[in-house]
Amino acid sequence: MLEPAMDTRPTRGLRGKTQAEKRRIARLSRSERVIEDPQDREAVAQFCVFMIWFWDKQEDRNKHRWLDWLVIILSVVAAAVLFASGVPLLWLAPVFAVLAAFLLTTRTLSRRWRRQLQRTAEINGWL
Repeated sequence: MLEPAMDTRPTRGLRGKTQAEKRRIARLSRSERVIEDPQDREAVAQFCVFMIWFWDKQEDRNKHRWLDWLVIILSVVAAAVLFASGVPLLWLAPVFAVLAAFLLTTRTLSRRWRRQLQRTAEINGWL
């Protein structure tokens, strides 16, 4: 119904809305239930189509998880450079631990939100 061609960018559906309205639409998009209000339904449909398109484009760019490996490699190189320059690594360990935790948390949340959004789109017949 609302599925765009993969090479064209769909509209976001959030332009001109307040932050509170944007948060409400984002929550509705992850609700995994039928949306009854026609205005909400249209806004959430546009948002879902855009986000699914966006995530598909991101997957195309990061097919082999290059960004994940890049963060890990740059962290090791940064640690080696700091170690070679004489900076003690004791204070650096929590920084790298926080970086790794942040990376894993964002990946987990992103996958969960995507599953919820796709489920909402399937329930409402947009996919």
